[in-house]
Amino acid sequence: MQHRISVKAVFALAAVTAPALFVAFAPASGLASTVRLSQVPKSPNYAGWLAGAPNAHRDPSAGSTFTVPAVTGCTTTNDFVVVGIGLPSAKSIIATGVAVGCQSGAPFYTGETDINGTITPVAVTITPGDKIVLKLSVTGSVTSGSFADVTKGFKEPIKGKGGKSTGSCIGIDGSENGASDPPVPNFGKVVFSGGSINGTTITKSG
Repeated sequence: MQHRISVKAVFALAAVTAPALFVAFAPASGLASTVRLSQVPKSPNYAGWLAGAPNAHRDPSAGSTFTVPAVTGCTTTNDFVVVGIGLPSAKSIIATGVAVGCQSGAPFYTGETDINGTITPVAVTITPGDKIVLKLSVTGSVTSGSFADVTKGFKEPIKGKGGKSTGSCIGIDGSENGASDPPVPNFGKVVFSGGSINGTTITKSG
């Protein structure tokens, strides 16, 4: 697994009315290099881990199955983390997932998909304990996949413009906007029960 290195990519949330928050699933340079845990910088403004592989495939893909965690301690925190999957490039990102965080003293859970800056909210009310299944793949001409809340019996196709992804990743990513950014919320433990990168297991993906 690999810790994210900072990059600015917008994953705006309809549920967040505070100033824009930035989340990046991973930069190309982070996916292409090996980072020792001892070399990873520590930050009070960030929490997250990613499993990722550089793009050795013509049409990269990622999939993930996880249980939505419960957020606590929202009295003074206004921020979030995203649990999901991403297919980043040097200039933009294709990603889908569930943002879990705090806003105005209350927890929120919002599903969204970002395809090269086109952000689409997911039309289901997500609650802690829901089982989420995500799938994404991209070619030069089209992005496809699906967002499913198995617990709610909901499944929505994902389709949009394609692009050139430089890698595939799965994980939990928190915001990192500088020293003035509020700390990420306490999002507890995220349980992943399945995952794939470029059509194979995380371990075999390299």
